[in-house]
Amino acid sequence: DLFICDAGAAPYIFDLTLNTPVLLSSNPTPSDFVVTYHNSLTNADLDVNPINPESSYSGTDGEIIFARVEYLFSGCYETELFSLNLLNQPTINPVPNLELCDDPTNDGVEIFDLDSQTLGILGTQNPADFEVTYYTNFTDAEGGTNQLPSMYTNTGNQPIYVRVEGIADAACYNVSATPLFNLVVHPRAEAFQPSNLELCDYNNSGDESEQFDLSVQTTTVLGFQSPILYTLTYHESQSEAEQGINAIV
Repeated sequence: DLFICDAGAAPYIFDLTLNTPVLLSSNPTPSDFVVTYHNSLTNADLDVNPINPESSYSGTDGEIIFARVEYLFSGCYETELFSLNLLNQPTINPVPNLELCDDPTNDGVEIFDLDSQTLGILGTQNPADFEVTYYTNFTDAEGGTNQLPSMYTNTGNQPIYVRVEGIADAACYNVSATPLFNLVVHPRAEAFQPSNLELCDYNNSGDESEQFDLSVQTTTVLGFQSPILYTLTYHESQSEAEQGINAIV
């Protein structure tokens, strides 16, 4: 079957000769055969009204074409049929940025799984019908060159362009004119060790219970990190702190 991208309005021009080498592929001497294309099986059997020109046929979606493959020296022939198909230009759907927290080295470099965006970009389009690839600039995306690997190591703050093309016809594609999303590496939060909080047992002396203001430790724990960018909570166990649950209020 032949596929072309739907440009939005007729005529839809198909090159039927693309199927000629396919039809002759099983013959050891293709030059001994002639291939013609017809609009009906009757015309193909009678060898009348061949489509001309074969390389620029104005067809319709779902139209059936009949090919006649004739042996030049005997007149024996076979017929085959195939369909003409229009592919909708792929749609590129918006997706959020890919954001990762830095690892303990805090070097600003992380490995991003670009393919994790594919299903969101395709939306309701069948993933089996399209290939999604990723690039750092529009020129590469438009030309389909310098494709990024699926697992891409980057320092973050990297704009990503996307190309979506039909698997049946790579010429049927769409490219994001501007970056579709960004790669973002968030600096890993650091906790600096504060001094212990100590109070004299003034209230109800002897009960060894006093009210502590944990917030006085915030500046020390954050160190150079801006309190605008980080939320600091206090917990009664390492496990609860790791999970971010049961914060002391």
